[in-house]
Amino acid sequence: MNDRLKLQQGLAVLSSQQVYITEKKAVSLGLTLEELMERAGTAVFQQTVNQFHPTKTLVVCGPGNNGGDGYVVARKLLEQGWDVCVARSPASKISDCAQQMLDRYNGPIVPFSPESIDKAELIIDGIFGIGLSKPITGEFKAIIDKINQSNKPVVAIDIPSGINADNGEVFGCAINATLTVTFNFKKPGHLLLPGKVHNKKVVVSNIGLPMQDVEQHKIFINHKNLWQHLFPLPNHFSNKYTRGHLAIIAGSEITGAPRLAAIAARRTGVGLVTMICPEEVRDIYAISSAGPLIKTYKNIKELLAIINNSKFDGFVAGPGLLPNAETKKIIAAVLKTSKPAVIDAGGISAYKDNPDDLKKLLHKKSIITPHEGEFKRVFALNRNKIEAVQDASASCKSTVLLKGADTVISDENGFTFVQDISCPYLATGGTGDVQSGMIASLLVQGIAPNIAGAMASWFLNRAGLILGYGLIAEDIPSVIPRVVHEDIISLAGSGKNV
Repeated sequence: MNDRLKLQQGLAVLSSQQVYITEKKAVSLGLTLEELMERAGTAVFQQTVNQFHPTKTLVVCGPGNNGGDGYVVARKLLEQGWDVCVARSPASKISDCAQQMLDRYNGPIVPFSPESIDKAELIIDGIFGIGLSKPITGEFKAIIDKINQSNKPVVAIDIPSGINADNGEVFGCAINATLTVTFNFKKPGHLLLPGKVHNKKVVVSNIGLPMQDVEQHKIFINHKNLWQHLFPLPNHFSNKYTRGHLAIIAGSEITGAPRLAAIAARRTGVGLVTMICPEEVRDIYAISSAGPLIKTYKNIKELLAIINNSKFDGFVAGPGLLPNAETKKIIAAVLKTSKPAVIDAGGISAYKDNPDDLKKLLHKKSIITPHEGEFKRVFALNRNKIEAVQDASASCKSTVLLKGADTVISDENGFTFVQDISCPYLATGGTGDVQSGMIASLLVQGIAPNIAGAMASWFLNRAGLILGYGLIAEDIPSVIPRVVHEDIISLAGSGKNV
């Protein structure tokens, strides 16, 4: 399925090591490090003058190549007539390239101290780049703390100083950047928490680094341009059966979750939804919505028989189910059908004491959608969220979607999407159930699990941003058609980006 994606250079995510390899390749092709530094600094200069009015600007330069980029920015701003000065690193030695750029700068230099921040109205952060690997202390910490306390606009070069470019962790303290200008590719630290919140806006500037072989690349920003041509739009030959029949295993206690999944699934295009529920709560599901079919059972034996003998095209199992032994039997039965399935919520937590049993049941047509707490119950969560999800998906040979403001989705081969646009207003009960229904709807319409997860994550966050503050989970399904029209249908009709 991945070879059907429209893989794009600008959506690839590179680690710091991959960036260094790319820079070495650029040098082998005839570029010098000095030329790359000049291009990087020029890109930051251009974004600065495009987005800010001329003002008193302080460029804070560290000892490495990030500081060298800063000297280029300072020189360019000075040539443009800006009131600019440099706070130079207190380190006794700076990199050779940075020294060359410092030698070309003829403007004022002020002490590298918190006091230098007081008179500035705009700050350029060139303290540390993507190579930082240890906690920030001393004068560097003092000046970063003062910059953040000042609440003045900050332009960060490549990545806010103090952010681990590979996992988004903070090295003790980190710049809060108004604008971050990075080069050719975003890094994981731009996308993963907590680094993500230190980047208010990120602009990717092309400085002529060699093109990566995107066909061999595995980590991408989740964006509609990658997969919009795969969305299962109906045609004149479509009917409710060709668009898939989804079964949702609905419990007797938490009845809202499966109902949210059902309405979201229907809004995402599935042809039929059947709610499979205990006989005693039939009326709850029957009167909540006219669309779903209802199939009841008296006991677990009857439920397992329905699952095993059904002609459903796929399942949602977990939302609204209690994390107990009965739920384990339900999940096992669903996964043993080898049909497309979304496993979420109680379906995950039911296996907290024996997670390996769940890993053995999952398969390439299934997707498991835990939040961080559920993820920890089944898999190991290390400091690098992307690697953790890739390892998890490989261990269970299934797609794993780890929910959050920095959602990561990976299939069993390590092909990974990282959610960039995100909506904090989704932090309310039921939004995960909505997402489960959306994913399952796409699965039974023929979309591969990792791409279904990517589509649903995109649609969920887009819908959240449209609805804004005060949204509740019940609001989201009604906005799904608008998002699909804007991001899929209108573009398909225009012939653009499809």
